[in-house]
Amino acid sequence: IKMSGNATFANVLSNGYVTALSDIRYKEVVNRFQLDVETIAKASLIQYKRKDLQDGILRVGGVAQEWQKILPEAVVEGTDGRLSMDYGIIAFTSAVSLARKIQDQQKEIGDLREKNVQLERRLQRLESMFAVDVD
Repeated sequence: IKMSGNATFANVLSNGYVTALSDIRYKEVVNRFQLDVETIAKASLIQYKRKDLQDGILRVGGVAQEWQKILPEAVVEGTDGRLSMDYGIIAFTSAVSLARKIQDQQKEIGDLREKNVQLERRLQRLESMFAVDVD
């Protein structure tokens, strides 16, 4: 099946990979950004049962209204007013933002370790300068 435009399915199942075109040659970069880690951490993770389905299945997910404030590009409003989230975009942007934060923290940890080594050396020199032999 070859199709252009949008298609909506109640459930989508793939036995292979699902990909999205991401070639930079097709993109005009408007902005580079990073999500705030504290904001990501405050987003709700919920277990829920769908009110519109009587299947009783316990699901996990997030809240579109919250993510609409955090990353509006990942939330779509349908013609009926219902909100849908693109979990892939949210996962990708969150993972990259968290990785960058971890990278920054690793550098900070390295800097603090080096500073600690320097302070320990200075302390050892001071201790040796003022060492008193008590017998």
